[in-house]
Amino acid sequence: MKRGAAKALWAMVGIFLAGGVVGGLAGNAWARHKAVRISAQEFVDRQLKKRVDQLELTDEQIARIKPIMKDHEESIRASRRRSFQEISHIWRDMNARIEHELAPEQLEKFRLIQKQELERFERQVQSRSRRPDEPAAPAGSPPSSTEKPSSAPPS
Repeated sequence: MKRGAAKALWAMVGIFLAGGVVGGLAGNAWARHKAVRISAQEFVDRQLKKRVDQLELTDEQIARIKPIMKDHEESIRASRRRSFQEISHIWRDMNARIEHELAPEQLEKFRLIQKQELERFERQVQSRSRRPDEPAAPAGSPPSSTEKPSSAPPS
């Protein structure tokens, strides 16, 4: 196989894999969007009620266990944030390596696709992070003061 054909094949494989990963992330984002999001306090309260019912905890035990559960929930959130940051780094590295394999026309198209995916991802993040009574921001709007800027995987 000629070197140019091999490069084109690898570029197509990379784009195919990137598309699969983006599709998986989009599916996951859609599922999370459809899921009912509860506050940290609601999470702790639900888990504690479940344990109270299952274990017949005393008031003293409840008073000691509730802070433990609250600490645990915060640790899970921190772990999710770290994981997302690591995935973002992997995405950027993968995309940078793919770019080196593309012809100029392919590179231009690849970057356009990435820009569109990033915009779509940011809209999803914004729609998930706003309060139920807050209206959706128009596409391309900066995040509100209650929203955190996102660092999306595709770049």
